[in-house]
Amino acid sequence: MADVESPKSRAEQKTEEAKDVDEGKQNFDWIYTEETPVNYRVHILDARNYITDNSSRAEFDRLLLSKCDGLAKARGGKLNFMDLGACFGNSTLGMVCGMPTEEIRKLWKDSESCYKLTKERRFPCNTIAVDLSEPALAYCKKAGIADETHAINLNDAAERKKFKVTLQTTDILYSGATLCYLTPEAVDDVIASFASGPGEGYMFVNFLNPFEPDKSDAMKRILLKHLDFVGSAARRHRLLTEVPEKQTYPDYGDWSLIEIWVLQRRSGSMEKEKRSCGNEAATCVVS
Repeated sequence: MADVESPKSRAEQKTEEAKDVDEGKQNFDWIYTEETPVNYRVHILDARNYITDNSSRAEFDRLLLSKCDGLAKARGGKLNFMDLGACFGNSTLGMVCGMPTEEIRKLWKDSESCYKLTKERRFPCNTIAVDLSEPALAYCKKAGIADETHAINLNDAAERKKFKVTLQTTDILYSGATLCYLTPEAVDDVIASFASGPGEGYMFVNFLNPFEPDKSDAMKRILLKHLDFVGSAARRHRLLTEVPEKQTYPDYGDWSLIEIWVLQRRSGSMEKEKRSCGNEAATCVVS
């Protein structure tokens, strides 16, 4: 199977344009200036055996998929699914359309096929893509992956303020290791805005290991300040690069991992408790 190949099968391809960054993690920023996801497929999905979308989809299916029809009904027909740090939309393809990594690779084979999305969405939803990369967002919109796009710098307080209502009306907020690129103040503001939204809502967050564990811990504390914990899992992300990643973390092994957290709005949790009390809601005490 393509997703469990030996470490050298795809990783032998080298990305000369990638730059080293201070935290010992390879920098692929140049890819996000591309107009299509073809180089993303070549240099990340293929070269690094990137299978995060399989991992995220499996945990999404375990904890959230069964809730989607109810969330859509409560929203009036379609739930709002936000991909925060969407890039070219592979996470949305995985969770919303149920596409495994190998199908995404085939879709992104070349600059023509990448626009021929035929996979249907698994639940009724409005998809929202958020990213700094305008070319990536333009692709998501043109390819039909995203219904709505927002090019926004979430570290800017003024931009966050304009984005608050969109966060409040989001039903499922996905963040694929995006939080560690934001300041603690920005993360606190973004999560507080989402948490203040009405009704049931869920956040699905990926943390990358072994990179920046102290910052990830700080982000987790902010999440727990505003949201209730639902569940978690550890799964494979992609192969580490020889330089600088394996040099920086020589004892970690071949694979970087994602730690997946799912959390829930407290307002939504309270509403569910009230409904479970039935006609006794006025006197029901939830311990």
